[in-house]
Amino acid sequence: VERDASYVYTLGSNDMPRRIGCAEPEMSMLAGHSRRCRPAQLHGSLLHWYHSIKHMILVFDTTAESFRWMRAPIDKTENELNRELWADVLEMDSTLGLYCCNHDKTIVNIWVLQDYEQEVWSIKYQVELPVTCIRGELDVGDSWSVMVSSEDGDEVVVVLVDCGQSVLCFDTDGKLLARLEHDGNDIMVTRMKLKQSLVPHAFFPLLKSYVVNDFPFI
Repeated sequence: VERDASYVYTLGSNDMPRRIGCAEPEMSMLAGHSRRCRPAQLHGSLLHWYHSIKHMILVFDTTAESFRWMRAPIDKTENELNRELWADVLEMDSTLGLYCCNHDKTIVNIWVLQDYEQEVWSIKYQVELPVTCIRGELDVGDSWSVMVSSEDGDEVVVVLVDCGQSVLCFDTDGKLLARLEHDGNDIMVTRMKLKQSLVPHAFFPLLKSYVVNDFPFI
């Protein structure tokens, strides 16, 4: 297996991974650098990754098995120093979206891709986070991170503010919806989500005090 080549794995197959060629150096770096490699966002048959250094979106066509670059929206509030940590792609309103923050992590702009072929973006939400509320709830000064997630059929957009042991959930009006506490090790918030469409395997009901025996899995 070549280190810089791309391979396709077929789930459930005993065949060896199939080589589909070598990606550009930036594409290989995206997959190999943990701070720049976030979970891929699937939209249709296309996988999307936000590349913080190039400020572009890497697209993999799972049908044609080919890579290409897509323009990201130009956001005047975005700071060069924050691209690596405070911007990412997501799916919302059944289309591709992207969020990014200003330098102080107090304003979150959420964009949607209006025209996929022409790569035309429009801003849908500008969320002003209540800094006083965040500081009062978390008691961590200005040390927090921001993430955006869409839920309930893309109708609810939630802004997550994470300080390690607590997560605050805000709506797009900046209203505090919930506070999630964790008494053990620090929380690591990711965009990976468990869906209600998980197959209800027979062994699930046999597991006591396990998450799959609670909402939304039953």
